[in-house]
Amino acid sequence: MAAKKPIIASNLEGISEIIKDGYNGILYNADDSDDLAKKLQYLLKNKTISENIAEQAWIELTPGTTLICSLLNKPLS
Repeated sequence: MAAKKPIIASNLEGISEIIKDGYNGILYNADDSDDLAKKLQYLLKNKTISENIAEQAWIELTPGTTLICSLLNKPLS
């Protein structure tokens, strides 16, 4: 996220609370390598979507955002 690269993660409990599929990352079905391959191909074929997801993920790490405050257990200012 901090490197402004799109995130691909398994949809295991906890991860899906941070990564919102299609918004700040891409989730694939855990233990499904075919689904992972499809999601990788999707991002490689859709550069604009990939860039938008990476940008949104980076924004989520900006101090004062909901994600970073919830990870740090601090209220929004």
